[in-house]
Amino acid sequence: MRAPDSRGFWDDAARGDAYWHIATGSSGDPAEFYASGAAETDALLADCGIVPSEGRAVLEIGCGAGRMTWRLSELFGQVIALDVSAEMLRHARRALAGRGNITFLHGNGSDLSGLADQSVDVVFSYITMQHVPTGAGQLSYVRETARVLRPGGQAALQFRANGVLPVALDLAGHVAHAVQGRRTFRREWRGARVPAGELLAAARGRGAAARLVRRGARHLWLLITAPTP
Repeated sequence: MRAPDSRGFWDDAARGDAYWHIATGSSGDPAEFYASGAAETDALLADCGIVPSEGRAVLEIGCGAGRMTWRLSELFGQVIALDVSAEMLRHARRALAGRGNITFLHGNGSDLSGLADQSVDVVFSYITMQHVPTGAGQLSYVRETARVLRPGGQAALQFRANGVLPVALDLAGHVAHAVQGRRTFRREWRGARVPAGELLAAARGRGAAARLVRRGARHLWLLITAPTP
């Protein structure tokens, strides 16, 4: 079986139709794309119990073309926007050129090696972990998230939920998109499914508190709080 190539897949996606690959319901209109990202950012942060502040630094894992990054830059004093795709980052830089508090970081698809220990207050990731093609890669991101959080910092990472219904719903979506000519059966799109206990253990192994919350039929959120001295 061909080894997954996340960088190549997402670079091609960015060149072809970045908006669709980030939000499959996108109309392709830039104003609608970024406005919907802002609304979802507000809702998801609230659901996850994360209170934005200009005094806090946030890391976004999987910023893509910056659909949520713009809103994060309005809510937090510093934003580190990481993505595996250089082409996606080019989209984001162009769209967010007027925002001076964003640092863009080209990731390697499995860790946060460009960031120091205890360097951010919040880590946020939506519709990214579900595309990471290996369980080992997803667990590495969880451990790395706990590593870079400052004492008392918070993280909210979204994953694909396990179970018959979530798997069936995802499969139906993959089939529907494939009929439209999309490459949704590639491992870089389907991603891996990680047992809930392994996600919790990866976070707790770094001494963090962690819990899982289901949101809808298909999404599982891992909420992490870093220990305080």
